[in-house]
Amino acid sequence: MPFRNLIAIAFSIGIAASVFAQSEVDIEKFTNGQDADTAPGPVVIVGDTVSWTYVVTNTGSRPLTNISVTDDQGVTVTCPGTTLDAGFSFTCTASGTALSGQYANIGTVSAELPDATPVSDSDPSHYFGQAVASISIEKRTNGFDADIAPGPSVPVGSTVNWEYEITNIGADDLSDISVTDDQGVVVSCPGTTLAPGASMTCTASALAQAGQYSNIGTVNATLPSEDPTAASDPSHYYGQTLVLVKRTNGIQSETPPGPAVAPGSTVTWTYQVTNPGPATVTGLSVTDDQGVTVTCPQTTLAAGESVTCTGSDIAQAGQYTNVGTASATLPLGGIVTATDSGFYFANSIAIEKSTNGVDADLPPGPSLSPGSVVDWTYVVTNLGSETLTAVGVTDDQGVTVTCPGTTLGPGASMTCTASGVAISGQYANVGTVDATSPTLGALSASDPSHYFGQTVDLDFGDAPDPAFQTLFASNGARHILGGAVFLGACVDAEADGLTSAGADGDDLAAGTTFGTCATPGDDEDGVVFTTALLTGMTASVDVVASLPCTLSAWIDFAGDGDWGDAGENLFPGGTALAAGTNSLNFAVPASAVPGTTSARFRCTTDGAVGFTGEAGDGEVEDYTVTIELPVVSVSATKVASLSVDVDSDSLADPGDTLLYTITIVNSGTDDATGVTFIDAPDVNTALVAGSVTTTAGTVTTGNTVGDSTVAVNVGTVAALGGTVTITFQVTIDNPFPIGVAEVSNQGVVSGDNFADTPTDDPAAGGAADATTTPISAAAAAGAPIPATGTWALIAMIAILGLVAVRRIATG
Repeated sequence: MPFRNLIAIAFSIGIAASVFAQSEVDIEKFTNGQDADTAPGPVVIVGDTVSWTYVVTNTGSRPLTNISVTDDQGVTVTCPGTTLDAGFSFTCTASGTALSGQYANIGTVSAELPDATPVSDSDPSHYFGQAVASISIEKRTNGFDADIAPGPSVPVGSTVNWEYEITNIGADDLSDISVTDDQGVVVSCPGTTLAPGASMTCTASALAQAGQYSNIGTVNATLPSEDPTAASDPSHYYGQTLVLVKRTNGIQSETPPGPAVAPGSTVTWTYQVTNPGPATVTGLSVTDDQGVTVTCPQTTLAAGESVTCTGSDIAQAGQYTNVGTASATLPLGGIVTATDSGFYFANSIAIEKSTNGVDADLPPGPSLSPGSVVDWTYVVTNLGSETLTAVGVTDDQGVTVTCPGTTLGPGASMTCTASGVAISGQYANVGTVDATSPTLGALSASDPSHYFGQTVDLDFGDAPDPAFQTLFASNGARHILGGAVFLGACVDAEADGLTSAGADGDDLAAGTTFGTCATPGDDEDGVVFTTALLTGMTASVDVVASLPCTLSAWIDFAGDGDWGDAGENLFPGGTALAAGTNSLNFAVPASAVPGTTSARFRCTTDGAVGFTGEAGDGEVEDYTVTIELPVVSVSATKVASLSVDVDSDSLADPGDTLLYTITIVNSGTDDATGVTFIDAPDVNTALVAGSVTTTAGTVTTGNTVGDSTVAVNVGTVAALGGTVTITFQVTIDNPFPIGVAEVSNQGVVSGDNFADTPTDDPAAGGAADATTTPISAAAAAGAPIPATGTWALIAMIAILGLVAVRRIATG
């Protein structure tokens, strides 16, 4: 081959490799949340903070290392890591102060492939800095200026109307006016220009979605100088619903056939209505499409409150269905509704089939090891008022069923049994009972059951089921074991979920263990919460992974028995874990319900997963966690020490100086705010002017000659051990009053969010003791005087002299 052809091929390969490498990383830069690749970008006020985010994605098929992000304007960019597996992303951040005029900066990501090939990508962003806004926008939802969540409550599916009041607050005409909404709502305006001081109202509408909703309206316009001007305003609403759970004879039967009942017997329905909130509803009523009269004990439901309504009727022969509908009125108008159906089948005979004790009417049923024994039970009941004969049970898969008899009296039951050997895969069989009634003739009823023959070791969760999907029959979270990816030191294998109220069921039963456990069978060591879970605050957790994997996690913050509410997915889209300990932060919503609740953590190389279903490797761990309200816990100690000892006797004497040290500590989980300290020294001491010091805040009284009290405006004392130290000095009066043996005083710490807290002398032994210092010379003056001989005479003269002096002094 000619040498020039080799050169051409090598050059082509080099270009292809370069292009390929360049395509393996991507960066998308946003300014204040906008992908402003072209000018002018968002309009910001000069001096305000500008926030940039840089979303870095590994778009190739190989891992990236040594990832760094820089900005051409010298902005310091912070990233959560330096590595990314294929297909994963992370977000870097930076901020700065808005400058005047058009601004542009470019974010660049650099990284290396496993063979050390460098890759990079860049993305520009823009903003326009204006000194003073020339335009304003006021957005309203259904007539309410709902800048702060939750906003008005509206029925899900109803029409939500937004108004955007645009005003020219500048001195120049504005043109090219347009209004957009960050949720893609189409906004219509009556014009595109505004004279100074003029206003116009733009409008939009959409159907209400369930839960908390937020959108931001933004107006953009052009000044005569062709510079842009803009303004934004948020708004909120809460899409509210009712929840209705209907039960037939205590069974929630939303699909036929429902429970078996005897013809002519009384059927009772309960209609449990729950108001998820946030608004109270009134005028509650429940109706039934079959004319059943439904009675409710109350018609008003506060947020989170439930009520059970009831109805009853006489069972009709055959298959029966009815639908209950609950409706109520929101405070601002609008009707919220919910429906639920119920079924029953009226027959004189019933059969209930179970597989290994599980009523597995629907697949997959319990998970069994192929080759293990399967036990079926068939409970047959005579629901009628006549004795049934020729009772027999068969199974459609040819299983031999044994019954203890062939006749059943009215209301009687018997349990028939069968067994077999579990096979691989999904299995279903149907049990059928046949009998003869004296008046109705031949009777029959059937019930299906299922199991799944699982051929691999699996790890399941252990949160309560069915509140949280854990069991195989509920499509519970499960991971195929045998690989090297798991959380903590080891992982347990189970045939099916081992549910428990404390989410520790898999640690209470023996199972196959993968990895090395400190305690055999105990695999709850992979997730450790390093902070309390406090409403409205950020929490931290350490997650230990054996190898890199993707973590998905949920906490039931709403306390409603599922992980599907807004904010309960801790890491949407998953978060990449490195091998070892990974310290992560997540937000606890302000609306989180205090108390115990359930959490689920899953890690797998499959990428982000849901809280149900199977993963090809890794582990699932469930926990019971506690949500707490932030609390303030302030304590204050005050100790006295001798700072000036005139006669060097190490005792507090008249004329000596005492130093008081006050230590304020907030050991609570919330900041103490508006904190102040006030103290009045003992009347037999004098405050030393200029001696008051504080490690936080400002001294307001005590450092001026003539001040007789100490006052300090401390401000905020941080949670979790925040400490402030205050000191001041007093001089002990000289001469000191005869008969007084000590000086004593006590300060008070006050604040906006905690009760007044007196200082405590830790040496006194009580809970809130004043700080007391014995005065040695005063103690000597008050010592006992002998009551006989010369001393008694001297004492009497002294007493009479004092009386005489007092009489002269008082006239």
